[in-house]
Amino acid sequence: MSAATVIAVLIGGLFFLFVRTWTLGVREQEGALLEIPLAVVMFAAAMAGSVGAGWIAFRAGIFRFDMPPAQVFTTGALMAGVLTLTRIGKVVPAVSLSAAWVLYQVGTVIRDDWSRVAMHATWSVVLAIGILLIALIWDLLSSRGVRLGKFLLSGPLLGGVYMAAAPVTFLKGISPDGVMRSLLLTFFLGIVIGDGVGLGVELVELLRTWTGRRTVGEAGG
Repeated sequence: MSAATVIAVLIGGLFFLFVRTWTLGVREQEGALLEIPLAVVMFAAAMAGSVGAGWIAFRAGIFRFDMPPAQVFTTGALMAGVLTLTRIGKVVPAVSLSAAWVLYQVGTVIRDDWSRVAMHATWSVVLAIGILLIALIWDLLSSRGVRLGKFLLSGPLLGGVYMAAAPVTFLKGISPDGVMRSLLLTFFLGIVIGDGVGLGVELVELLRTWTGRRTVGEAGG
């Protein structure tokens, strides 16, 4: 499966969750639909951050869909969707999106050897859970009043998740030096994606806060 296919599935699923969530809630809460533009802008900014950071780090390598750098699109889309949904209070859809992503990832290798299916399933589950935890940590920091610099934490956290998600069997037959190099490259990829996505989300949140304060100030003046 190409990265473009994965992105299309993620964006389509995210759009469905947006519409479904707010269609149910709009009857009970007027103005709920006003959050949809914010969510779309936040998701787009997060994806732009992931792709932009990936381009700086890997250049045209991000368009080689059979190589790890292309995950700035795939994992970047998952993290952008989960972080966006969590930041606007839609935790259940964020969990649903993560579960759908895991099932899709397993489906891409379902015809392979059972050991590869098991390894890929393990990788997908650990990565999805890790991204959910990062989103919850981000939400906790925001509730404690941290407005700047959260994106600097999301990168190393995702890098750690990437390393934890790499099954040892993937590294079978590789020399110790090769194992260390692979893990470091994996960690760096996580930093690039996590910092890029986090920066996009943080910029939108700061813009939202600034415009909100400006509106209140103008109304009070």
